[in-house]
Formats: sequence, C-alpha cells, structure tokens
Amino acid sequence: MKYFMTRLYTLSLLLTLPLTAQAASVEEIESYLNGITTLEADFQQQAPGTPYMTGTLYLNRPKQFLWQYKIPNEQKLVSTGSRLFFHDPETEQTTQLPLHSGFAGLLTKDSFSFNNGDFNIHNIQNYDDVTIIELSLKQDDENSFVLKFNNKPLSLLSMSSRDNFGQGVSILFANLQQGHTLDASLFNFKPVLEEFTLDN
Repeated sequence: MKYFMTRLYTLSLLLTLPLTAQAASVEEIESYLNGITTLEADFQQQAPGTPYMTGTLYLNRPKQFLWQYKIPNEQKLVSTGSRLFFHDPETEQTTQLPLHSGFAGLLTKDSFSFNNGDFNIHNIQNYDDVTIIELSLKQDDENSFVLKFNNKPLSLLSMSSRDNFGQGVSILFANLQQGHTLDASLFNFKPVLEEFTLDN
C-alpha cells in the first residue's frame, strides 16, 4: 500500500510539472522547407576576419535567390535560376560562381528529402523550443550546415556553414515573410562583359 501511494504521489507531481519543449521532427522540418515557395527576410551575417554585414534575402524556390547586402557595402549575390553571380557596384566587378557552392547548393535544391540519400544528417538538438539540425549535402563534402528553427510555430531562425578548414559563416534572420509574391526583376541580372570574371 505504501509503495502504491508513493508511486501515485510521484505520478501526480509529474503531471503538474510543465511539459518540456518538443523538438521538431526531421519530417516536420522537411515538410516546412518544402512548403516554402517564396521567402523574404532581413539578415545579419558574421564571418571571422570580415566586416559585420546586413541586408535582405529574397528567395523564389527552387532556383532563384538574391542576397542584397546593404552594410557595409551595397553588394549582391544573385541566382538567376541558371547562373550565380556576385556583383560589387563599387568596384564594378562581377564574378560567376558555381551554382552548387556554399549556401547556394542548399537554397537551390528542388526539394528536401532527408531520407533519400541527398543529405547526411549529423546531429539534431532541441532546447527552449528551438530545434537545431546539422547536415551536409552528399554532393558537396566540403561544407556542413547548421539550421536553427523556432518550433512554435516552425520557422527558420538562422543558418551557418563551415568548410573543411573550419572557416564558417553565420546568418541570423529577422522579419521573415513567406508565401508572398516577389518582383521577378529581383532575380534578373546580366553581367557587363568587360567586368565579368569566372571563378571555378
């Protein structure tokens, strides 16, 4: 009888405790990412040895995006859907980059399916209603990515990348909007031939 009452008392205590934060499952994160058609968000970017940068990200899935930098300089990284360019108006220089490089390889995925072999999932953590997933693309073994999500409601908070040399970039998002119409001209870019260089 004493054992039964002790167990009953313990159970009653557990029922009155607040529920711990629930991690978003891999399937929920996959569904959220696949549900993004368009996205617009302010961002803050930090990388070792480089100036603090801010701007706005425009994403039109699956192949178009624009990182419009504002501080410290007006620069842009734009995917037209078939080519990726970095343009610096101050120096009037344009560089074409591989479309699968860095964050571009992640952002231009046609779809996210974590169980079909396109990704390596390295770690999933949860704390204080935030889920963190570390992954890499099997086609790009030089970079790993960490995506951080708010669980309630599920939304992208930040993402970071790290290469084989330990160099990384961290990006924090704010004022995120999804599913609205973006101006198609954001993703139109034709480099001037005289200022164009190719980066392999």
